[in-house]
Amino acid sequence: MKILLTGGGTGGHFYPLIAVAEELNETAKENRLLKPEMYFMSTSPYNETLLYENNIKFIPVSAGKIRRKISPENIILNFLDLFKTFFGVIGATWKMFLIYPDVVFGKGGYASFPALFAARLLFIPVVIHESDTKPGKVNKWGGKFARKVAVGYPEAAKFFKPEKTAYTGLPIRKETLDALAADSSEFFGFDPNIKTIFITGVAGFLGSHLAENLIAAGHRVIGCDSFIGGYQDNVPAGTEFYQSDCADRAAMARLMKGVDIVYHCAATAHEGLSVFSPYLITSNTYGITLSVLSAAAENKVKR
Repeated sequence: MKILLTGGGTGGHFYPLIAVAEELNETAKENRLLKPEMYFMSTSPYNETLLYENNIKFIPVSAGKIRRKISPENIILNFLDLFKTFFGVIGATWKMFLIYPDVVFGKGGYASFPALFAARLLFIPVVIHESDTKPGKVNKWGGKFARKVAVGYPEAAKFFKPEKTAYTGLPIRKETLDALAADSSEFFGFDPNIKTIFITGVAGFLGSHLAENLIAAGHRVIGCDSFIGGYQDNVPAGTEFYQSDCADRAAMARLMKGVDIVYHCAATAHEGLSVFSPYLITSNTYGITLSVLSAAAENKVKR
């Protein structure tokens, strides 16, 4: 069985794909099936080590993105990126034809457009996952012809056809879910009498605004951000800040297990998200994996 994964170009698109790949390998092992041949088609490999560890072959493809802010520079870049996307679609179609996977699993992002377009041209079934409460342009478009759609938040379901949409939560790698036995209160020295809140993307506008209000209300706020660049000053005073792209997995596992509330305010935050409504992390990676496998199996039968 051949499965092509696509998404990019941030960790928010890449790591959930790895979670699904891990579950696919585990499912094959538990059921004594042949290991699936897996490919990752995107603009960059993002993390070559994780691709190698999960036996995923990287297939490079070019893709352009649309910059929404209107400026002379962005107008020029958007125009040039149209050619990158055009040639990316041609390249993706040819490369996918040579592989001819049984199913394509898309995680969204501009880098997934060429692969999804090629899959549609070649009549290869598509399964997509949307991590946000409001889908991006590529997933909103891909959802129209996808065989199955998985959503990370219930609010996102209204953007897709109900008969093929399921709320699965976010695909999370097992090493993150399998938190170590020690509680975060012990590991980080939290005061158990004060509600502890974890915020991703705390250096962004929404994350910093939320952190500031929560600290003022007397809560303990732990924040992390991967690409704070020139935004260090946005992190409110009183925030316990960790600059991390989940590199310290053991610490992140303990932290995510022990906090009271997790707010997702990363760079993918969007207009429809009310940051003052707490979301608990839900993950049904196995359910997503079954959708991918069932779509691939149906395609094999048709062939």
